Amino acid sequence: MLRGRRGLMDAAENPELSRRTRLLLVLLVAEIVSTAVHYGDNWLEIGDYPGSDKLPGAASVPIAWFLLTAVGLIGYHLYKTEFSRRAHLLLVIYSATGISSLAHFIYGAPEHPIQIVSVGFDGLTGFAMLTFAIWSYANPLRVPARRRAAVAG
Repeated sequence: MLRGRRGLMDAAENPELSRRTRLLLVLLVAEIVSTAVHYGDNWLEIGDYPGSDKLPGAASVPIAWFLLTAVGLIGYHLYKTEFSRRAHLLLVIYSATGISSLAHFIYGAPEHPIQIVSVGFDGLTGFAMLTFAIWSYANPLRVPARRRAAVAG
């Protein structure tokens, strides 16, 4: 595994890591925006969502969003600097921020069409993040031979 500044390389030294990091940033921004819109609406209009009576309360929604978003941002930072197992694990955990929004459909559809789109887009961005994290972990980066020689020597 790559260890960024502390070890073998970082994104500036590996074009593949740079490409992956850019893709991850796009996915992260998409999920942050999507979940901010949905969680914000959920917080303000909690009564419009079926099953909202099962939630601890409206105040828990922004708290959950901030905590889960922090997990995603830390995962991104670790991915960019370490490409570690814990970075991938944090990204998998963060994907639940979007995927969990689909639980609204267990109790029926939200009241307004825009809320349905919001929930659906959250699910889409969450599954995209999960797919990326699993794919990235299953396909480790290769260290160029000249870089291996420089680190070994």
